[in-house]
Amino acid sequence: MTLPGISTRDSFRALLGSEYPLRRPENSYRIVDGRADIRNHFIPDLHEQLNPSATFILDHCDGAHSIIGIWRTMGETFEISDMDAALCEVVRLIRYLQCTRVLYSCTRCDEQHLDPYLMVERNSFSPGTGPGH
Repeated sequence: MTLPGISTRDSFRALLGSEYPLRRPENSYRIVDGRADIRNHFIPDLHEQLNPSATFILDHCDGAHSIIGIWRTMGETFEISDMDAALCEVVRLIRYLQCTRVLYSCTRCDEQHLDPYLMVERNSFSPGTGPGH
């Protein structure tokens, strides 16, 4: 479904602009010769080594960059001519890394309301001062 006057492509980009992927802290990451080496805590037999452009994408999955933001930055950095194809590749990689539990999928990670490493809301009260105390 699209809204009147808004193309499917624009709707797709708006959706991706509200998703801020985040690396899971349980996994270990290191960069060797410009390539990310990932040791997956959840799937121990899975060992990933990403090429430099995929490493760039993973590096920007910090909860502060939206998928669209990562795509735009990548396009500028690598001087990509076919940005539509690049968007598909960025989304494909991020979805794969989410499926293999390398990344969290979250909406805006606002530090005031969300601890991106635990993915839980923070309480607005100190221990011993909340309801029932």
